[in-house]
Amino acid sequence: PLMGCTIQIENTSLTGESSATGKCTISSVPEGKQNIIISKAGYVTMRKEQIQFNRGKSTTMTVSLTPDFVMPAVTMSKSKVNV
Repeated sequence: PLMGCTIQIENTSLTGESSATGKCTISSVPEGKQNIIISKAGYVTMRKEQIQFNRGKSTTMTVSLTPDFVMPAVTMSKSKVNV
């Protein structure tokens, strides 16, 4: 699980943050299909479209965020040591 992800219901002010177990609770989500944005610094932001929310029921999704970094080029060289 990835702690500290921001989960936002698109086009609303409704947000939450994932816990150490990767779970997040957002109250008062409008019923119907909503787009969800999941983000965390150092990871590629993900957008899940048309997630169905029903009044009085939990909605569960499993997502995997991809690290957003570029490995620096590494130059290897070999040298001879005389003793």
